[in-house]
Amino acid sequence: MRALILASIVLCACGNSSASDDAGSDGAPAGDAGFDGTLADGDANVPDDGGGPFDAGCGTGILTQLSATPGAVVSGSIAHAGNDDALAVWFQYDSADGGTSGAMYGAEHQGCTWGAPVQIEKWSNLVVPHPPVVVANGSTFVMLRWLGDFPPKVWTGSGVTPATGTFGDGLLGSDGTTFVDVTYNNLPGYSSMTSTDGLTWTPAAQAETVGSFEQLASGPGGVLAWSYDGSTQQARARVWRKGAWSAPALLPSNGFGSCVAAVGNADAAILCRGPNPGDGGPNYLDVELFDGSWHDLPPPVQTGFISALLLATDGTDYRLDDGITPMGTILHAGAWSTTVSDSIDAYGTAGRSGQWTAMKVDVQTGYSISRAAGLTGFPAPTSLVPQKIPIGTWIGSYGAPFSGWPGRTDVAFVDLSGDGGVNTLYVALDL
Repeated sequence: MRALILASIVLCACGNSSASDDAGSDGAPAGDAGFDGTLADGDANVPDDGGGPFDAGCGTGILTQLSATPGAVVSGSIAHAGNDDALAVWFQYDSADGGTSGAMYGAEHQGCTWGAPVQIEKWSNLVVPHPPVVVANGSTFVMLRWLGDFPPKVWTGSGVTPATGTFGDGLLGSDGTTFVDVTYNNLPGYSSMTSTDGLTWTPAAQAETVGSFEQLASGPGGVLAWSYDGSTQQARARVWRKGAWSAPALLPSNGFGSCVAAVGNADAAILCRGPNPGDGGPNYLDVELFDGSWHDLPPPVQTGFISALLLATDGTDYRLDDGITPMGTILHAGAWSTTVSDSIDAYGTAGRSGQWTAMKVDVQTGYSISRAAGLTGFPAPTSLVPQKIPIGTWIGSYGAPFSGWPGRTDVAFVDLSGDGGVNTLYVALDL
């Protein structure tokens, strides 16, 4: 959980200085949009990849700029509810006072349009915060201002209502029906609380008693959380499903930031780099799959030092990509495929109906996108927003900027564009 880092740090490490593909080859913007959340000349109309619904008149597949004021956006997140509404939330400076304060904003997508931005909460002396956390069930959105915030807040359509109860530092997950708040409170392990409406929560109950809480992933198959036990160099993974936490899966781990996880429609997977020498590779990989009970799976074939792992699911299969090497492989029916070569050092990946999407992030050349069908490597990316990324902009950990829900390729990211060159929030559904 503490592995999130500023774009000014991570992008200089993972980006490159090669030129992007010709801007506009995929409909990338030739001009700037307004900052009222509506489409304007220059919004990117990204072609459909055939993997999901596409209707240029209803906002799917369209890259849209959202901004509430001329002030710079520093971070944003997106979530999609079961009724097909979506919510984007972000932090933005207020240019009226020289950029020393700002506010958290939200905008909801219903039917075919994004609603006008709504101010959720003002901030004084705004510093670059973590991206807001937002999750959804069938029709309700629940959010945290940032990692470790409390209490959760429920989106009303015109603002937020705080939940009632006693909360501690935590993160939110959802299986599409129930919300799960995993809290750590500087204690060994972590506790959890659940809610169906986001307002009334069960009392906190201890879920894990060992290690330091690290991160979680969620989807229809449940909420997967893990902690790191430094005394044994192990990650301890559990899955919350239908009201109960599973027994732990123990995975060798190199420490915080060594594990990636994703949750599908009926199962969940976690993969960790660890010190176990049994695999004989330079960076041992351990894989556990949960489908009601844990199954230890053989790791995929290693081709060398493995770093910056990305794990995504389309709901059925899982795709593992090494963002540095770069290589890709797919977990299908409990077995790994052969390895394919990627032509992109991806920053985030997502899956939908056997179609895989990757985002490349580069400080100098902006954001670009690549798509692959089935077991094929990601081809060279196409420029999406070919503009520099402002120093100090927060884009999250590896895995960003996708929403993380299986079968969705919703994105929210910040780039240097919009009103007079000030960075704004870009969002898209089913990109």
